[in-house]
Amino acid sequence: MCSSETIFLVLPIYKEQVIQQAEQLLTAAGLNVEHTFNLQNAMAPDNNSITLESPNNFCQIFIFLVYSESSKPVTLIIHGQYKKTTFGLVRAVHHPTDPQLESFIIETLSQLKNTFFPVDDSSTPALVE
Repeated sequence: MCSSETIFLVLPIYKEQVIQQAEQLLTAAGLNVEHTFNLQNAMAPDNNSITLESPNNFCQIFIFLVYSESSKPVTLIIHGQYKKTTFGLVRAVHHPTDPQLESFIIETLSQLKNTFFPVDDSSTPALVE
């Protein structure tokens, strides 16, 4: 096996609702994000008619290269399938990446859970001593 994908986040929402926020979080954290692949664009040059409910919207894959000025890029795969968006990192044997950068990406994108599913601290039970 030359590479594997490690899934680290699954959100029960449409990909259109999360892709832009994910890119903004990474950029705000000081990382560079390069779009390298978009399945819908690869399949049909004119996808302006695709909507959230469109049958063409059933499956989508985005591949981004995420890097800092001092690191090799990490491959981020975002897979959207109807109302579920999955985030994963690719680990390639012949192209090792910085584990600290991978951890930073995971930590940064994990903030998306709070963006879309905020936790109300007032409803959290207090610890009893």
